Amino acid sequence: MQQEADMQTRFADVRDLLQKCSAMHVGGAAPAQEGGDGGGTDCRDAKTKLEEIKAGFGKDVSIADLIVLGGSAAVEDAAKKAGVEVSVPFFPGRTDATEEQTDVASFAVLEPKVDPFRNYGAATPHQMVDKAHMLGLTAPEMTCLLGGMRVLGVSAGSTGVLTATPGTLTNDFYVNLLDMATTWELNADDAAVYDGKSLATGETKWTGSQCDLVFGSNSELRAIAEHYGMGDMSPVFCADFAAAFGKVMNNDRFDLAR
Repeated sequence: MQQEADMQTRFADVRDLLQKCSAMHVGGAAPAQEGGDGGGTDCRDAKTKLEEIKAGFGKDVSIADLIVLGGSAAVEDAAKKAGVEVSVPFFPGRTDATEEQTDVASFAVLEPKVDPFRNYGAATPHQMVDKAHMLGLTAPEMTCLLGGMRVLGVSAGSTGVLTATPGTLTNDFYVNLLDMATTWELNADDAAVYDGKSLATGETKWTGSQCDLVFGSNSELRAIAEHYGMGDMSPVFCADFAAAFGKVMNNDRFDLAR
């Protein structure tokens, strides 16, 4: 649609923020407090820019639709950087609720304390599987979505971002996680973090959480990770990630035909 194309041309300066903001839709609502590496500040920054886009757009469009469309455009751009063309399914029709229409106290208890998909808090693999189940994700979709979000830089700090090119939708997460030249040890200062060290030099190359490393330790998840980690799987991985991302973005669209 022309309206969608017009919107996408306006997202160049907010795509990184929109990736993180759309990721909140995967993991749950962003923590309300400032800081904490939860991504709430990124969401507020993106929302401010999107309100400017909405005001100057000249057509009736919701902030909710702009967030999802902008995040989808950011995913497509990240895949393009990896040399793959993908299309994230987008269906307009979302509406916005004002603060006056929202019971803030009731929603406050829904704010996540941990989020495995964003490596926020000391999340466990059990919590990751539970969240994936609530999102209606299969094991391959969960594996694909988490690995893709990591290489896009969606994580608290740099934990689990197993790539030298954050923001590019590559399969580096699986390649580097399963690299036999890397050994993983518990971090001396943080029991929720593991250090990936070179077997040859002992130098720390990566850091990861339990939720990252389970894709190497669990036999079923490792098989899926090895599938996506193969050298010729970039087009398949990008296409699967786009499909899984779109699925989660439309989870709340009960008006759509299933």
